[in-house]
This record gives sequence, C-alpha cells and structure tokens, in this order.
Amino acid sequence: SLALNNFGEEYERFYTHDSELAAVKWLDSHSDTRVTMSMDQYSWLRFQSATNRDTGFLFDLTPGAIPQHGYVFASNTNLKSVMARTNYSGQFIGYNFPSAFLDENTNQIYSNQGSKIFK
Repeated sequence: SLALNNFGEEYERFYTHDSELAAVKWLDSHSDTRVTMSMDQYSWLRFQSATNRDTGFLFDLTPGAIPQHGYVFASNTNLKSVMARTNYSGQFIGYNFPSAFLDENTNQIYSNQGSKIFK
C-alpha cells in the first residue's frame, strides 16, 4: 500500500515530493508554452496534478526523441533510480534515464534536492 511504504512501483508512480512540486511550479511559470516539455509518464502525473497545462508534453526521454530546444523535467524518481517510464500497450516499461546525454547536450536551468530541469 502507498500509505505504508516509501518505496516501490506505486510509491514512484503516485507520491509527489516537495522538491518535485517546486520544480513543476517553477517550470510552469518560467517556460514558454510553445516549447515541448519532455518527461516520463510518472513525472507527467506530478505536472498534471499541479498545473492547468494539458498540451505540449512528450513522454519519451530517449536521446533521439528529446527536442533540441525543448525542456526536460527530471523527477526525484528519475534521478535516484536512474529510471524513466513509458506506457507501451497499456504496460509501464522502465528504461535508463539519459543522465549522461542530458549533461552533455543540454543546459541545466533549474535544480533542487530532488528534481532538475534541462533545456
């Protein structure tokens, strides 16, 4: 149960850390709404619950899919487990979060103890 555990798949999917909420609010207020925001499916749940924005998202963090001038939101789960998640045929599939790619090819424009934003 989510209420009893601070680990596991349900926790990673549904629990929002204060640091993630702060990053989501920062990105929502400082981003150009015409520019795509890339994030995994679990990160989008945090964004969806804290903002009114419902367009401009890309749920693929593989290096070839990240738009050159877009934003990338990295959640606490992405950074600590080095995993990202996508929905494939109704199943959540985990894959390696592209930390090295983002460090080498983007600029980190926001960071706190549990989230990062790249552009």
